[in-house]
Amino acid sequence: MADTRADPSPDPVFLAGIPIFGGLERPALELIAAHLQRRILGASCLVLAEGEGAREMYVVESGRVEVRIHRDSEDVDDLVVATLGPGDCFGEMSLLDIQPRSATVRTVGETSLLVLAYRELLEFRRRDPDAFILLVLNLAREVSRRLRASERHLIDLLRRLPEGAVAAQEIFGSRHS
Repeated sequence: MADTRADPSPDPVFLAGIPIFGGLERPALELIAAHLQRRILGASCLVLAEGEGAREMYVVESGRVEVRIHRDSEDVDDLVVATLGPGDCFGEMSLLDIQPRSATVRTVGETSLLVLAYRELLEFRRRDPDAFILLVLNLAREVSRRLRASERHLIDLLRRLPEGAVAAQEIFGSRHS
């Protein structure tokens, strides 16, 4: 069960050290902090489930979470694709698109999460448009960084497969064929 707390606001200095909030001035960080909701969860709690609707991003304030994907319908176990700790974020894609969650996230131990809901992001846009633009650029940079890392891993895997060159053409080839 989640313990949701609004006060005290997260420390702007903590937020400044997170790439998503990088480059934001103190007043913007304070404004963001005022719009974050804190959720404290016990061990092994479900934070979000793959496939569900999404309109919020999370920052790990303390504790750890595991990001898991379901392999296929015959597999019982999920594949743990990442373990995230303080300062890491997840769910940021949901602030940029309207797609369902791409993974399931569970706490490892007691964990404090800071939640930025889409509606709060829109309020931030209204109150500080310049800082909003920087925040959205930072979100895009984080998504791009993760995409590039995934692409590198995928290419490494494709190189090991006998039909990897054909698969690479199908994945990365021209979209205009």
